[in-house]
Amino acid sequence: MTTLFKYTVKSGDGYLSIAKHIFSQSSRSYIQGLTKRYDLMKEAATKIETDLKQQYFNFKLSAGQILQLKSDPSYYIPRLSLTTSNSSLTNKAKQKAKTTIQNDEYFVIHSTDANIKDDKLNKFVSDKKTGGGHAYVNKQGTVYKIWEYNDANGWATRSERSEYKADLRGKLVNIELVYGKSESPTEAQYQALADIYIETKNIFKKWLPIAAHREIDRGIPGGHSDPKGFDFDHFYTVLKTKKVPIETINKQSQIRFNQAPWCEHKWAWPPVLTGTTFLKVTDEEFVTKGCN
Repeated sequence: MTTLFKYTVKSGDGYLSIAKHIFSQSSRSYIQGLTKRYDLMKEAATKIETDLKQQYFNFKLSAGQILQLKSDPSYYIPRLSLTTSNSSLTNKAKQKAKTTIQNDEYFVIHSTDANIKDDKLNKFVSDKKTGGGHAYVNKQGTVYKIWEYNDANGWATRSERSEYKADLRGKLVNIELVYGKSESPTEAQYQALADIYIETKNIFKKWLPIAAHREIDRGIPGGHSDPKGFDFDHFYTVLKTKKVPIETINKQSQIRFNQAPWCEHKWAWPPVLTGTTFLKVTDEEFVTKGCN
């Protein structure tokens, strides 16, 4: 028989935080570790909500309530029964993590939204600027290369500073095109960018998927929306003239790029590069992100 315990609802609590509390109090260390698995926490939270609404008429979660909850996480997710071995769950978790980040090498296009002078770009190179991209390309097509294109110091997205930063740094090639906020890239920049893309083929031994900074960070609070004014279709035409098999490469679509990121969008990895369907946050996450 599953043991009950009393839980006092705190201000700001939601069903997800209650689920995490139940899992964190488990005597099984591997169950405690599953609090990082959002899919499992969401599943448990849904079960908690369903139970409470069946138990109490017109139930609404509010601070100060004292709830009677089941203490065993396997009640909320039956497949996490006591008979399930630690190693089995650990292996499943590892496999999920591996699947989540297996497609993690991308060619990411940025824009600076400002006309940075060449002497400052030279200083970026001489100072070995960290966290600002692997290279900058000015309007004349001159490439200011700071780091080798697989160097972890060339990170430049919020994704590389969040959940998977240790895995993504050194795998996203970040190229910054230098032009103003209301401007577009020059033809020289498109040509230079294409040459850099071809160069990365020799490093990664494959044609990298092409993505906008906007798409890499979509759904992350404070994520950027560049490269503004960039014509992806034109860039692909340039690559095609340079004998790149662009039709076979996973790449950012212009239509998707044109869809501005909204607070309701949910960050996902690997990023989706085509179509206009977006993963959405739950109502609870919406509030947590500060969207309302």
